[in-house]
Amino acid sequence: MNQPADAEILVVEGWVPEYALRSAALEFNRGGYSLLVTTGGPSEKDCPGCPTSAAISARRIVKLGVKEANVIAVPAPYVAFDRTLTSAQAFKKFLDGSDMRLSKGVNILTVGPHARKTYTVYRKVLPPGVHIGMISVPTDDYDPRFWWASPAGIKWVSRDMAGYLYALLFYW
Repeated sequence: MNQPADAEILVVEGWVPEYALRSAALEFNRGGYSLLVTTGGPSEKDCPGCPTSAAISARRIVKLGVKEANVIAVPAPYVAFDRTLTSAQAFKKFLDGSDMRLSKGVNILTVGPHARKTYTVYRKVLPPGVHIGMISVPTDDYDPRFWWASPAGIKWVSRDMAGYLYALLFYW
């Protein structure tokens, strides 16, 4: 799923690998965005003060050439499950608490087939009037055209399909 919208904010899921962060930096610098937001929580439950994936990816994106003034890390709390939902809720809380009024919309950048679940979750969390676009960076773990021919492809596509169906059925 790759359907970018006319957007002023680029949201980047904090867990994505370095090659996707490079794509995010390129997209931000050429896309006319005013803000790049990274999302995500800590990777460990019992680690007070540990950095979140939002903070780590924000630092990496700045090193990739996006001005620090244009990057905001929006951390989410630790959860064992529903990390995409928790990150989307943290982003909504950030928007609600800011003085930003979206005149366009948001694009969300993620990797591979995870985009369909991410879109579904953000569509359910954000208000109906917010235009949401998706940018899916192709994975480098397997050839997406022949995902069924590799263990990594089977693992990721099956997992993301299950997550997508779970989001459709159980989020509200």
